[in-house]
Amino acid sequence: MSDLRKLTLSTFPSSGTSYQFHSLPKLAAHLKTDLSRLPVSLRIVLESVLRHCDGLKATPRDVENLARWHAPKPAPEEIPFTVVTGVATLSWFLCCGTNFLLNAFWTFHHWPPHWRQALHYYATALLSFVVQILVLNLLVFLLVTERPIETAVLNGVAVATGALLNYLAASLWVFSPNRHPLRRHAR
Repeated sequence: MSDLRKLTLSTFPSSGTSYQFHSLPKLAAHLKTDLSRLPVSLRIVLESVLRHCDGLKATPRDVENLARWHAPKPAPEEIPFTVVTGVATLSWFLCCGTNFLLNAFWTFHHWPPHWRQALHYYATALLSFVVQILVLNLLVFLLVTERPIETAVLNGVAVATGALLNYLAASLWVFSPNRHPLRRHAR
């Protein structure tokens, strides 16, 4: 266990059981920094990075860089994602699956859906997501922004581009009337 993890380890009792956690106030006192200025989302990521600070997945330097993060001038170092990445991936799969079923039933009236359509839909959703990320990075690169509202607008443009591509691919490839496996055999 790294020194930071040992230093910040705390316990709290609940229903006769003692639980351990890593205290961000103890980390702030040790690093002599104010963590309350960080957005809540970054404090959650900071706690995750601190919890996984073993020198391999995350280092004490990673914890310190994230704790000293400053929005106007962020450090060029990357943040090591651990649990957050897994949760985001699972959420993406669940959302795409739900979106696929809703599109099959509601938007395109292709019920019951076929598993090949689901594979095609996931492929188009992944392609749309990659295009969305590329468009966002291109816009942020071309239009250097200092204010969060500008970044939010650029993100909105990228999301709209990804959604449009996803809809076009779904209507022309996944749910095309002549591609529905069950309707093809019924004729």
